[in-house]
Amino acid sequence: MNDVNLATKRTAINVGGLAAFIGLVAKLFGVDITVSADQLVALSPLIAAVVAVSYRVSRLLASKFPKSGWVLFGSGQEPAGFKKTGT
Repeated sequence: MNDVNLATKRTAINVGGLAAFIGLVAKLFGVDITVSADQLVALSPLIAAVVAVSYRVSRLLASKFPKSGWVLFGSGQEPAGFKKTGT
């Protein structure tokens, strides 16, 4: 697997997990998170910020607990050229 595929896989699994978590929390608390296309455009910066923060937290967790990388990213391997975070 080349580095682009690995990086894409790691990001997609992390974002998918975040989306599933948000959906589960919304369902548990009875919150409707349906948005229109116009609202989605307006919320895009907030969504990007939430994804970036969650990805960073996941990277920190994976550096502290290496086996968690499989759960958080679908792979314990980091793409080439990435320095370890939290060190």
